[in-house]
Amino acid sequence: MMLALGAVLFGTYVRVAGSNPEVWHIDPETAPSPNAAGHQITTADSPIWSQSPAEVMAAFQDVALASPRTVAIGGAASVAHMTFETRSQIWGFPDYTTVMAQPVEGGTALSVLGRLRYGASDLGVNEARIAQWMDALVATMPPAQDAAQ
Repeated sequence: MMLALGAVLFGTYVRVAGSNPEVWHIDPETAPSPNAAGHQITTADSPIWSQSPAEVMAAFQDVALASPRTVAIGGAASVAHMTFETRSQIWGFPDYTTVMAQPVEGGTALSVLGRLRYGASDLGVNEARIAQWMDALVATMPPAQDAAQ
């Protein structure tokens, strides 16, 4: 009985706990690696688009917000830096994905940082989500150059 009550209380807390953008909306390029708690792509690993950072970020925003249970919690496409919260379907665990579009030689590249809020390992969920979003972005807005070798 106590275990069931504990699970219900924890589940309720996870669903109603607010997200502080000041904590999660950071620079994904310079943030420490999340290791097993997430996934990171730096501009060195990103495809390069010929569009401006704001245009690439606006396209990324469209892709991210088309995903179920995903909302923007920080930044804006116009400043080419945004943070998204995606909640798991059953428990509502929040994961955070911060994206920054940056000018690089030859165009615009992305740095992306996905990480979990609760636990020590996301079991590859953030890496899969980021890969899906990047694939959708590339399909929508083909890059000028593939990711750096």
